[in-house]
Amino acid sequence: MTPLRRTGAAAALAAALLVTLPGAPGAVATTAAPPLAGWEAITDPDPEKVLAPGIEHFRYRESAPPPGDLRHGKPRRELNVLRIDPAKAPLRIESTYGRAAGDAEIVRDQLNANKNLPVAGINASFFSPEGRHAQAAAGEEESVQSYGATVRDGVLLGAACNPEKASRRSLVLQYGIPYITEVATSIAVTSDRAPAGGGPVRQTVDDVNRNPGGALACPRDETDGVGDKDPDDPQDAEGRKYTDSEGRSMTVYQDPTEFVLFNDRYGMKTPRPDLNTAIGSDNSEGFEVLVEPDGSLTRPSSWTTVRGGKDVPRGKHVLQAIGTGPTAWLKEMYGLGAKLTLEQKVTDTLDDREIPLDESVDIVSGGHRLMMNGTNKFPSIRDAKGQPTSCARLVTSGEQVICKDSRTVVGVDGQGRTVIATLTGPRDENPQTGQADRAVFDGGFFAEVTKPLAALGVMDAINLDGGGSTTLLIRQKNDNPADTAANYRRYSGLTDLKHRPVFDAVYVGLGGEVVTPGG
Repeated sequence: MTPLRRTGAAAALAAALLVTLPGAPGAVATTAAPPLAGWEAITDPDPEKVLAPGIEHFRYRESAPPPGDLRHGKPRRELNVLRIDPAKAPLRIESTYGRAAGDAEIVRDQLNANKNLPVAGINASFFSPEGRHAQAAAGEEESVQSYGATVRDGVLLGAACNPEKASRRSLVLQYGIPYITEVATSIAVTSDRAPAGGGPVRQTVDDVNRNPGGALACPRDETDGVGDKDPDDPQDAEGRKYTDSEGRSMTVYQDPTEFVLFNDRYGMKTPRPDLNTAIGSDNSEGFEVLVEPDGSLTRPSSWTTVRGGKDVPRGKHVLQAIGTGPTAWLKEMYGLGAKLTLEQKVTDTLDDREIPLDESVDIVSGGHRLMMNGTNKFPSIRDAKGQPTSCARLVTSGEQVICKDSRTVVGVDGQGRTVIATLTGPRDENPQTGQADRAVFDGGFFAEVTKPLAALGVMDAINLDGGGSTTLLIRQKNDNPADTAANYRRYSGLTDLKHRPVFDAVYVGLGGEVVTPGG
C-alpha cells in the first residue's frame, strides 16, 4: 500500500440533475401544485424567486387540524415541496458544510460559501454540539459532530453508526444523483515499523473529525475494520445521558481508548482533553501527531505534549490517541520514525459494494427510511397497541402523547425526480402553562409527511434532521451582479424560530448532463 492512500472501488452511475446560472433571469413559470388530500395549495406569486427548468416548488397549507389536535384555532401547518426533474435541465444535487466541517453554520451561509450560488438548499445531517472546554478562548467556536457517516467530495468526515445499535440510514449523492442506503465505514492506520515486543502494526481508527472519547447519539462500529471485534475498544454499549450546551438531553457512547483522525476539512482547533466536562471519557492527555502526505509522523516544535488546540495544515492529517494502549503505541511509532498508511473505506451494505471515495461522492447522515420501493414505512400515526409509530420527542398531556416535530425529507419518485420536502408549523402551546414552549414541538408525525409524499408518487424517502433545524431556502433575484452573496428567502413554514446553525446542507446546484429517455 502507498502511504495515506484512500481505498475505494470505481463505480459508475448515470450523471445529471439541477439548477440555474448565476445572474439568470428571475422566476420561471411552474406547474400547478398537484392536489393532496387534507392540503390546500398556496398561490406563491413571488417575482423574486429564482427557479430553473426542471425545478418546481409547491406550497400547501393543511385544510384543517386533525381531530383532537391542539392546533384548533391556531395557524395551520405548511408543507413545502421541491420537485427536481433530471430530464429537463443540467442540474445536480450535492451537499456542503460551508467554511469548516467541524463548525455549525446557518444554511444561508453554507449556500453562499458555494461560488455557483445554488438555487435552493435544506439542512441535512443530524448533529450535536460537542461541548466547550473550560479554558475556551473568548469567541472560540464550539465544534459539532455528525451522528453517522458523512462524506464531502470523497473526503470522509465521520464514521458510520453501528447498524445493530442505531437505525440510521444514509443519503448518498453520487454524480449528483441521490439514493438511500445503509453504509459501513472502516478506517485504520498501518505502521511500517513493528513495536517492541511484537505488538500490532495496524490500528483501528475509531472516527474522523470528532472529540475522542465520546460518540454522540450514534454508537460506532466496534470492529477493527476487517470484521473482527476490536479487543481494545471498551465502548459504552448502552450509552449515558447528559445535557448538552443547548439544554437538550443527549446520549454519549463513551470510549476512553480511541484513535481519531482529523483532516484539513475540519477547520477547527483539534479538541483538547476534557472538552466535554459532562462525559468524563475524554479526559486523557493522550498524544497527537501531524501526519505528512507521505505518512511520516512529526510534532512541530511549537506543539506541546498535551493534545489539542492545533490547526490541521492543508493536505495533511492530525492523529490523536487517548487511553493507555493507543497513546503508548502512537508515542512509540513517533519515536521510531515510522510512516503510517491510512486506509479509509465506505461500503454500501445493502448492495454489498464499495462506494468510491472520489469527488463524485457526498454522503449525508440521515435517520429513518420513511419509504422504500414504494412502500410507506409509516402509514399511520399509531400502531396496533396505540403507541406512536414515530417519536423524536415525547410530551404527555393527560392521556395524549404528543410526538411531533418539523420534518425535513429527501426522496425520489417513480419518474426519477428528486423530491425535497419540509413540514413545519407554529409551536403548540404548553397545556400546563398556556405559553409557547420548547418542550411542545411543531410539525407532525412521520405519517403526516409520508402520506402526501406517497400521493406525489415518491418511492424512496429518508428523514433528515428536523425540529428547529428544519430550513428550506430558495434563492431570490440578485440585482447586483457584483454581489457575491445571494439573497435567500426562507420557505420553512410558519415557525418563528431564528435560523439554527447546522452541520451541513443539501442543495440544488449547477452542472451535470440532461438525462433523456432512452439516452
